[in-house]
Amino acid sequence: MTKTSHANNIYQILLQLVITICGILLLSMIAFFIPIPKQYINFFPILLFATIGLYFLFEHKHGGSLGFRDGKWLKNVSIGLIFGMVSITIIFLILFSIEQIAVTKVQLNTWPYFFLYLFLFSIVAIQEELFIRGYIMSMFNRYYNNSWVAIIVSSLCFAFLHSQNPGIFTSPFPMINIFLAGILLGVMRSYSKSIWMAVGFHLTWNHFQGVVYGFHVSGTPIPSILVSKEKGHIMLNGGSFGIEGSAVTTLLFMVSICLVVFTYRKQKTPTE
Repeated sequence: MTKTSHANNIYQILLQLVITICGILLLSMIAFFIPIPKQYINFFPILLFATIGLYFLFEHKHGGSLGFRDGKWLKNVSIGLIFGMVSITIIFLILFSIEQIAVTKVQLNTWPYFFLYLFLFSIVAIQEELFIRGYIMSMFNRYYNNSWVAIIVSSLCFAFLHSQNPGIFTSPFPMINIFLAGILLGVMRSYSKSIWMAVGFHLTWNHFQGVVYGFHVSGTPIPSILVSKEKGHIMLNGGSFGIEGSAVTTLLFMVSICLVVFTYRKQKTPTE
């Protein structure tokens, strides 16, 4: 890549990102002034419309893909669902066994929230994956033809997207883990050639973390079946941010990234 083409790529990327941010801000302002009930004004629908609009404005004409079409989507989403559920359960059991958390109550009357948040977290997973692993990864992969650059940059964007969450800076681990989660989801997207494995993992990771095991989801409390309380060191139990702020989660994400790469090792490089 020549210096001229490299500079041009940076210019195009910055222009695209500025238009992306301005588009999201504009839609947010429009939503603020529209007289509709507050509960229907949500960042995620805004993000969805911005993603689709910007994709057709910039990426579609260049052959970019959001990773939505997938002939094996059911298989990939099923792998992701199981992977996410097993991963969060392993962390819960480890923290429980080393007495970093305690289960103080079982609330079976909260079961209706299981289905409500299953729906809500499905929407969140699809929208975030479309924007980060679909649009952002596609953009950087097209400009640099290097999936690892796309994975790393999109993971930084993913971390930035969560930088305003409650408790994110209570220790170094929340931001580290959000970034590593982005790497893991990006590797899934690249090797499976669609967003569906990442969507499945994202969904059950959030859902079981909050609704089943009673942890804060990225710093946000969720009605849960089990009520879990931190009782050890913040570096291990995650503190007010939840299990995503734990050093145990850091280790699991690192192992999971290696596992996904190793599983698809017959492919020379991750592909778009």
